[in-house]
Amino acid sequence: LLYRHDGPVTSLAFSPRGTLLLSASEDSTLRVLARSSPPLRAPVVLRGHCDKVHAACFSPDDRYIASASEDQTVRVWKVKDWSCVATFAEHEAAVTHVVFCPSGGAVWSAARDGRVRRHAFAPYIREE
Repeated sequence: LLYRHDGPVTSLAFSPRGTLLLSASEDSTLRVLARSSPPLRAPVVLRGHCDKVHAACFSPDDRYIASASEDQTVRVWKVKDWSCVATFAEHEAAVTHVVFCPSGGAVWSAARDGRVRRHAFAPYIREE
């Protein structure tokens, strides 16, 4: 057992470089574990959503994490210091999916309101 959440896990993702493992949970948290040789350190716990987290992913450049929640928000977290750097609250129902645009500049989300939305996120610009 690497670690556990206090509720069911809803999403798992490796960072593009494979160095971090991200999990999202119905306990309203995200946890990030650095993949390293033993001993493993405790995961970083990201708190900010006030309801279940349905999905989470890394940006293609490994610098950001996006999360989608029952609380109708999408949050973007900076991996460097684990801070929440953006919150998008345009959906009118639980947000169930989230992805970064591969070319940069935006986060896309889908929700139970039947809508897919694009959220401009300028700090994430893909560098070629």
